[in-house]
Amino acid sequence: MTFGERLRSIRKKRGLSLNDLAKILNVAPITVSRWERDQREPDLETLQKLSEILDVSIDYLLGKRNVKIATSLSDGDLSDLPEEAIKSIEDFIDFVRKKYGKK
Repeated sequence: MTFGERLRSIRKKRGLSLNDLAKILNVAPITVSRWERDQREPDLETLQKLSEILDVSIDYLLGKRNVKIATSLSDGDLSDLPEEAIKSIEDFIDFVRKKYGKK
């Protein structure tokens, strides 16, 4: 999965429109669209903001890890768990977000 595909997928999973994300980042919607179509890449500062807004690791966004590991959870807290267990935790967090309306 490319950076753009990951970005689009997690943005939608968080219930944000392309325009919403652009507004939060203070960029033009076309900029987000270009990232999602892999025509451009955000700078490091924007990548950090994306990670915080979408609550995923930068490594996940860049495709270096297949698990999202929310930035609200320290990598060290989960480092002793297998990738499958971390994925289960992430799925549960997504379930709770949907159930209680947190995006």
